[in-house]
Amino acid sequence: MGRELLIVGAGPGLSLASARRFGAEGYRVHLLGRSQERLEGLRDVLAAEGAEAEVHPADITDHAALTALVEDLDRETPLDACIFQPGGRSGDLVDVLDATVANVRHNLELLVLGAVAVGAALAGPMARRGSGTLVFVGGGSARLPLRDFGNLGMAMAGLRNYALTLSAALSGTGAHAAFYTVAGMIATATPEPGQLDPQELAARMWTLVDGQDAREVLMTPQGEIVPKGAR
Repeated sequence: MGRELLIVGAGPGLSLASARRFGAEGYRVHLLGRSQERLEGLRDVLAAEGAEAEVHPADITDHAALTALVEDLDRETPLDACIFQPGGRSGDLVDVLDATVANVRHNLELLVLGAVAVGAALAGPMARRGSGTLVFVGGGSARLPLRDFGNLGMAMAGLRNYALTLSAALSGTGAHAAFYTVAGMIATATPEPGQLDPQELAARMWTLVDGQDAREVLMTPQGEIVPKGAR
């Protein structure tokens, strides 16, 4: 039987690069996101390259519905891996002095509660099966307090905390969770100096899932960093 990957927050860039990498390894890729039109476009790209993909339109901030959808999907076709990477509203960044409940709420609902909704559906079943990997993707503000990321950084940090706590809880079960930090701008064409190559990011994502070789990985323009104790 083939293997199954769910990408939550699927879009172009790293999502598509990861889908291509896993598709080349024989995975069927499930693409979950808000826009059915975008998902179908990604599916068509993958199909043209010989990879099998299915689309699942969903609102990641509708947490009860998200948990139910992922539970149903895992029940029908047990998932071998899940990549959670919806990003955040980086275009709406504010100085931390200007952070309010209103402008912080969306990123918390998307990144932290969205991740918990997915983890609630998959972590237990994966642990009981003794296999499966959950990878949560965040940016550099998850680790480094950045004043200009006042409404996004705290959500990224919460996402990282959840991923690493989940990783510790799953230790010894055969299932695995990890936090994957993309600390830089991802190139949309040929990478320029200082940009991250989505193909290289996807290749490391593959080894992180296939080898379960780290609890946390940082990808920077200068190279990969695995924090002390994260192996």
